[in-house]
Amino acid sequence: MISTPPIIDELFQERVRKARKRSFAEKFLAGEQLFESACEWTKMGILTDHPDADEAEVLDRLKQRLRLLDRLERARES
Repeated sequence: MISTPPIIDELFQERVRKARKRSFAEKFLAGEQLFESACEWTKMGILTDHPDADEAEVLDRLKQRLRLLDRLERARES
């Protein structure tokens, strides 16, 4: 097992404490922001793999990945 430096553990614990203090609305909005950020990072990855892709193709590939993720999660649940 790899141990983490104490400062990383302290930073993580601080993030957990702050998250617990948030209201439900703040947590809900943070989830949406996290999803949007993940989509932007994924789109950048798609552009790295397919530099000639236009915006429509990038969005189509993003949708394909989201559908694949949904299928994988559903398969894992059953």
